[in-house]
Amino acid sequence: MTEALKLNRFFRIEERGSSVGREIIGGATTFVTMAYIIFVNPAILGDVNGAGMNMGAVMVATVLASGLACIIMGIAADLPVALAPGMGMNALFSYTICARMGVRWETALGIVVISGAVFLALSLFRFREKIIGAVPESLKYGAAAGIGLFIAFIGLKNAGIVVPDTATFVSFGPIAEPPVLLSLLALAVTGVLTAFGIRGGILIGLAATGMVGMATGIIRPMAGFEPSLKETFLAADLKAALSLSMAVPILTFLFFDLFDTVGTLVGVAETAGLKKEDGGIPNAGRALAA
Repeated sequence: MTEALKLNRFFRIEERGSSVGREIIGGATTFVTMAYIIFVNPAILGDVNGAGMNMGAVMVATVLASGLACIIMGIAADLPVALAPGMGMNALFSYTICARMGVRWETALGIVVISGAVFLALSLFRFREKIIGAVPESLKYGAAAGIGLFIAFIGLKNAGIVVPDTATFVSFGPIAEPPVLLSLLALAVTGVLTAFGIRGGILIGLAATGMVGMATGIIRPMAGFEPSLKETFLAADLKAALSLSMAVPILTFLFFDLFDTVGTLVGVAETAGLKKEDGGIPNAGRALAA
C-alpha cells in the first residue's frame, strides 16, 4: 500500500471530493498564508513597549505550538482546519495585560495557562458544543464575517495600505511606497487568479510577490535575534496568576478565546462545506479541544 493510499484511506480524501495532490497544494497554500504569524507574533510579544518577551523564544514557541495544534486537529478531529496563535489575543496580552496593567509577562503566561485549562475543560464536557448549538445562525455568520474583516484590516495595516488618522480613525497610507505597491500587487495577482478559478491561485500569488519583493530588495531577511526557547521555557508564573487580582484577565482571555474559536470554526466549516444537515460540525468537541 503506497503512502498516498494510506493517507487517502485515513483522511477519506476522495470520499470528501478531493485528491492527495489537491490536499498538498491546499496545505502549502495554507502554510504560506498563515506564515505571517511566525514573524508578527514575536514582534507583538517582543515589543519593548508591550510584553518585552524574547523574540527568538516567542518565534520558536509560535512555530511549535502551531505545528502541534495542526497535527492534533488533523489526526484527532479529522478536520482540514489549521491552527495558530490568534491575532488580537497577542495584542491583548502584550499591550493591555502587560503594558497597561503592569503585569509581568511571566504572570501573563500563567494567566494564559489557566484560561487554557478552563477552556479545555469546557470543551471536554461538551459545554462549548452546546454554545455552538445555542447561538443563532445569524450571529455565527456575523462572528465569522467579523473575524474575516478583522484579519483583513490587520493585513491592510501591516501592508501600509491604511494608517491611523485622528479625524477619520483610518486613512490611506503612502500608496507610492515600494512595500505598499508590492502588497497591492499581491492582492491584484491573487485576486485575478482566484477569480478565474486557477487552482493554487493564492499560493502562486504569494510566491510570485515574494520573489518580486526579494529581487527588488523590499523583502529582506530578519536579523537581530537567535531562535531559542531557553528564555521562556516553563516560565509561566502560575502562583502569581492565581491571585484574585488576576480574575478579570483570566476571564477576559477565556471569553475572547471562546467566542473567537467558535466563530472561526463555524465560518471555516461553512466555507469548506463541512457542516452537517442539522447545522452541526463533525467532531466539534474534538475540534474545539484541539
